[in-house]
Amino acid sequence: MSKEHLQEKLNDNAKKILDALAERWDSWGEGGYYSFKGIAEISGVDLKDVRRNVRLLARKGLAEFIR
Repeated sequence: MSKEHLQEKLNDNAKKILDALAERWDSWGEGGYYSFKGIAEISGVDLKDVRRNVRLLARKGLAEFIR
């Protein structure tokens, strides 16, 4: 699936979250992660919407989350 095709299928909040995570990935590297609250702070997306959209991104294989 092409990047353009994938972006068409993502809502605005999911795009904001993915962009924020991609922008800060280098500072954490492979072993780091952000909490939902941390993602909300860096992306400007409401915490409730962060939870929903990170799970959406995980189902699409674009993010992972741990409990």
